[in-house]
Amino acid sequence: MVSKVRHALYTPARLIAEVMRRLSNSLFALRHVWKMILLATLALLTACTTTQQMMVPDAVQFARSGRFVVQVQGVDNAQAVSGGFDWQSYGAGVWQLSLRSPLGAVLARLNASPGQVVLERPGEMPQRADRASDLLRALFAAQVPVDAMVDWIEGKAPANSQARVVARHAQGQIEVLEQSGWTIRLERYDALGPRLIEITGRDDGRDVTVRLVVDSQ
Repeated sequence: MVSKVRHALYTPARLIAEVMRRLSNSLFALRHVWKMILLATLALLTACTTTQQMMVPDAVQFARSGRFVVQVQGVDNAQAVSGGFDWQSYGAGVWQLSLRSPLGAVLARLNASPGQVVLERPGEMPQRADRASDLLRALFAAQVPVDAMVDWIEGKAPANSQARVVARHAQGQIEVLEQSGWTIRLERYDALGPRLIEITGRDDGRDVTVRLVVDSQ
């Protein structure tokens, strides 16, 4: 009864004012909810970005640049790919290899981390695999032992592998080693490692030769 009396006392103007007040309160509450959602979303994005930044190496630990040629000789045909390369090692199994055409255009870029390698090529979707050699088969028409380059390019034999040092230079550096059916010759050492790397082997019945010449520092 009291409620009916109170409503009867409301004039049209007061009713409109009351409705506006309640609507304003509802909008304020809604804005508050959206604000909390926005803050939570920003916090989540910041956390994800921070995590990604933590996974990205801070600094290059080892870098080489130079020229490469890959020759594949079959029974009926031969193929050769040449150009420039840029190698960067970040430690802990993380490295990047960029391959360029003789005119400087990017042919491919490999980004490796423990357990995964990503291949990027212009105009194509990134490809992922466990090994870099599987990803580069389409580019070189043969499997090239890129995964072991992280050690060879520094003049080292990979630890915990089937690598066998066949010969050493007079100064003690590795000259020839054999690993997984490949023969690797390391020459022209400077303070960082070999400046000439020659890799020979066979893949699917074809002779494969890889030659890397490192630019002078």
